[in-house]
Amino acid sequence: MRLYKIFKDPMNQYEAVKQGWSWPAFFFWAMWACVKQMWGLGIRILVTFVVLSLLAGQNELLRAINSLLGFSVFLAFGMFGNTLREKNLVKHGYVELPQLINAANPEAAIAQYIAEYGHK
Repeated sequence: MRLYKIFKDPMNQYEAVKQGWSWPAFFFWAMWACVKQMWGLGIRILVTFVVLSLLAGQNELLRAINSLLGFSVFLAFGMFGNTLREKNLVKHGYVELPQLINAANPEAAIAQYIAEYGHK
């Protein structure tokens, strides 16, 4: 079971965001950001790493710095990816609901929220 925050938009659409570490954000950072509709973030990060890789070329020191920076970004996405997603939902009109839900997955968290608290 995982802990989820539930968000609702004005059209009564719900989103559940798992609390804590995000493995998908850690492993698939740019693609994950785009899938979660954070297009600007995903594209900026991807372009930045492509440009840095091209600039590093065959320079071992620059390639090492680029790798260290990349790993730091992976860690940051794993640690803060779900928080970034929450902020993006709020930016797009969603409201954070006060109850935290313990569930196996996001769909179960939303169903449990609706069953317990209704369409408030």
